[in-house]
Amino acid sequence: MKRVLCTLLLLSCSTASAQMLLQRAAAGQQTEFSYQLPPEPALVFRLDNKLLNQYRGMKRYMPHMAEQAVRNALMRKAASLQQKGVRIQFSPPNLPLQFTVQADDNNKAKTVATTLQSLQKSALEQYLAQGYYFLLDDPVKGKGVIPDHLRFMQDALGQLQPVADAFISNYGKKNIRQIAARLTLWIQQIPYRDLDNRIESNGKGYAPPVQLIFDHSGDCDSKAVLWASVMRLIFPTLMIKIIYLPNHAIIAAQVPATETEQVIDFADASLLLIDPTGPAPLKLGQISPEFQAVLRSKQFSQRTFPTLDL
Repeated sequence: MKRVLCTLLLLSCSTASAQMLLQRAAAGQQTEFSYQLPPEPALVFRLDNKLLNQYRGMKRYMPHMAEQAVRNALMRKAASLQQKGVRIQFSPPNLPLQFTVQADDNNKAKTVATTLQSLQKSALEQYLAQGYYFLLDDPVKGKGVIPDHLRFMQDALGQLQPVADAFISNYGKKNIRQIAARLTLWIQQIPYRDLDNRIESNGKGYAPPVQLIFDHSGDCDSKAVLWASVMRLIFPTLMIKIIYLPNHAIIAAQVPATETEQVIDFADASLLLIDPTGPAPLKLGQISPEFQAVLRSKQFSQRTFPTLDL
């Protein structure tokens, strides 16, 4: 099969002896990626080009559009609830969404208000789900909308099998620490794209796993989801969590840890902390000092990536 060389990139690591070379070549309707980081064997896989366009049309989350969608859903429901003795009044469109319910029967008013409150929550959840977003309750900065990383990972499971197969081909499936370390190093050396504030960015800057590989750049959230997606394909039942720190995201996974590596205890497991962000080549169980106080106090949010049925 004829191949046309498309891209040749040389990425420098923090050590003088470690450099990762990426060769990207067209192969029919696919692109072949070959990463070389001596003395490791080359990591080679192909991805379908059509996967790159899957999320290109996704829009940035806009709060006023979300509120308008919720308002419309409530007003439609209110129209069906209106009956003799009940009055539902909404705040003007230029003000935050609120509503009041008045009725001669207090029990009826409470029932209608409860129905609308439940609909308000479900309508927002539906709107977020349509856009691949999630309402995160951050203990420091409060509630904010972020990309739905768990859903992006589930989508990626049907796209990244060639990447997982490449790691299995190089390292097998028996040594979970070796695969975790090599996967972490590979992702760390993909150029980092900064995202200043997760809560306030409304999803801007996030790259789903396949897009990250094609674009050859991504922020911390993007790299964490790529790490989780590949590990999930190799180890279907491995417990993996994404940890949301202030303006940063890392991984906590059920990977065996040494005495000197940092873990975090949850009710269901003690998990090894892993930061695949880069560009610093942090090893397994190494986390930047700036996040230590937050980790000790557990002032962070977390979500658990779903496992696969065997």
